[in-house]
Amino acid sequence: MSSTSLGIASGNTLEGLLGAWLVTRFANGRNVFSRSQDIFAFTALAGFLSTTVSATIGVTSLALGGYASWDRFGAIWLTWWLGDVAGALVVAPVLILWGTGRAVALTRARALEFGLLLGSVIL
Repeated sequence: MSSTSLGIASGNTLEGLLGAWLVTRFANGRNVFSRSQDIFAFTALAGFLSTTVSATIGVTSLALGGYASWDRFGAIWLTWWLGDVAGALVVAPVLILWGTGRAVALTRARALEFGLLLGSVIL
């Protein structure tokens, strides 16, 4: 395995571990989707903060390995980060809710939260 691949894999793994730890510590863990304040904490911590780890380590690995130019670091980083954010905000909630084994009632407030979250992903 090349050092570039190892760097990218390490960054992706650290992103997931950090996101899980942050959600468990600061956003009510598996019950993250029970309160709106926890949903917004999830979005900030797992969606926006933890994804910076993977983007930073991944793009640095590409540049150090000669697969990307340091001049393009910012643009590549932003593209990587946006992809990770979209994945974290779309895939992680499905996996968390599936893992809890309980149905979540769709209330008007939750529908609004879903719409706002979907809108933030689209933007």
